[in-house]
Amino acid sequence: MNHKILQFLVPQYKETEETVKFLLDSIEHQELIDKKDIGVIMCSDGGDYVLDRKFLDSYSYDIDYVVCPHKSQASARNSALLLSDADYVMFCDADDGFCNWFGIKIIFENINYSNRTNTPFDLLTTRFYCERTNDKGSLGAKNTGSDTITWGLTIGNHNSTFIHGRVYKREFLINNLLYFNEKLIQNEDSFFNICTNLYAGDKVKTLDVPIYCWRSTRGSVSNDPKFNEKFLYLLIYAHESIIETMQILKMNEKEIAKFTFNIICKVYLDMNRPCWYEKDNDEYRDITFKTLQWYINKRGNLCNCLSDKDKKEILQDERKPPHYENIEGIAFNDFINFVMNYGKEQN
Repeated sequence: MNHKILQFLVPQYKETEETVKFLLDSIEHQELIDKKDIGVIMCSDGGDYVLDRKFLDSYSYDIDYVVCPHKSQASARNSALLLSDADYVMFCDADDGFCNWFGIKIIFENINYSNRTNTPFDLLTTRFYCERTNDKGSLGAKNTGSDTITWGLTIGNHNSTFIHGRVYKREFLINNLLYFNEKLIQNEDSFFNICTNLYAGDKVKTLDVPIYCWRSTRGSVSNDPKFNEKFLYLLIYAHESIIETMQILKMNEKEIAKFTFNIICKVYLDMNRPCWYEKDNDEYRDITFKTLQWYINKRGNLCNCLSDKDKKEILQDERKPPHYENIEGIAFNDFINFVMNYGKEQN
């Protein structure tokens, strides 16, 4: 088998041929490249739908399809990475795709230029399109007042928590043991993304041209109207894991402190939204309070080097549009006191 320059690593669970066709077709139609230089490793996470081998063999590039026991999307991505042997890898979702016919050519040109000029990169990050529908009344689309699903595109920036539109040197990931955290059932991409940014340092190349499109999947967990309430506590766990990585890298003490304090501010502002105190959110509120209490007990001392001015600036920055600019409610110190005493009255 020909050595690959680039492999696309794709988790698959219940996605059918009709769903993955968009991604695979977008790779098939790439121009000005030799298809022998690319390949796909698709790792099934033990879902109840197995893709047809004849369908996969209909493409002109190599597609390795592996069925694993069900664990998580993070586990499927890690399995695909361990099975890869290309110089570079790119993580894709099964329903995404390239947004033009020259995306891979652009990647290869940047790899070739870096090799010629002896300016290697461990991470190539590009802007990317985000497809949105108005299921959640979110980005790019507005309710038309009819039953029609409205469609729109926005552009994701380099500093987003998405892993899409990013190309990694495989050796860089393997040598630094950079894998997806399989303990996280949500926000595992945020954890991976931030950790790779930290390790890559100045070996990052950025492109402003979008080459990839992240597509909104109707019915996915991220489109759940209660997504934030259900999974905010997992973001706290992801944050705590990143702090451990920052300490391993011996990053600046104050930068670690700011990062530590940031998630406390985010949870405070988010939990000031009235929806958190609706009856059907009791379970989510309880686990989020308990997780934040655990986090502050474990990492709160890292914030001791921050002045009151530093903390105020971090809180004000988190409050900026478009997320929490109009949030009003319990004062920050009162909220923290409540969290730290939460559950004690039951003991």
